[in-house]
Amino acid sequence: MNRRELLFGLGMVMGAAISASVSRAVLAGVTVPGENSAGRMGDTRLALISRLTDLIIPATDTPGALAAGVPAFVDLIYNDWYREQERKEFDDGMSALAQYVAAIYSCTFLECDADTQISMLVAADVGQAAPPIARFVHTIKELTTVGYYTSEIGARQEMIYQPVPIHYKGDYLYADAGRQWSR
Repeated sequence: MNRRELLFGLGMVMGAAISASVSRAVLAGVTVPGENSAGRMGDTRLALISRLTDLIIPATDTPGALAAGVPAFVDLIYNDWYREQERKEFDDGMSALAQYVAAIYSCTFLECDADTQISMLVAADVGQAAPPIARFVHTIKELTTVGYYTSEIGARQEMIYQPVPIHYKGDYLYADAGRQWSR
């Protein structure tokens, strides 16, 4: 599978096109970074990004977004690949979310309980939130999905990527396959 096929598949999974900046980054070979740019967003913002990505892809029987290093991927895309307008929309959405939570719940997003955090994400996802918040949540979902499934954990543990099948079995039961890459 090449990067173009991966982008097409991710777009199909997400139900929408992937933004141009994220497409350029993935096509250029960007994956979850090591230490090259993580943390430039600042501790407070990175903590919020970490919580959001963990809510979107939590650890289950496979590692989640945190184990895959998705917050560092978001930080890298934001700092190195986003255009100024995309950074502004991201920042505006993050600020709008913070203001909304403070006004309604009198706390920060991180101080809210998990059920409240999830209900806010769902409301934004189904269009029941202000446009800046809805765009921000869509962006975080996009970055989380792309970052996770282009990481080694997402490809090898979640999707069980096997570059060379061991043998051909013509009447293989799909129920026995488990998680697999598909087209």
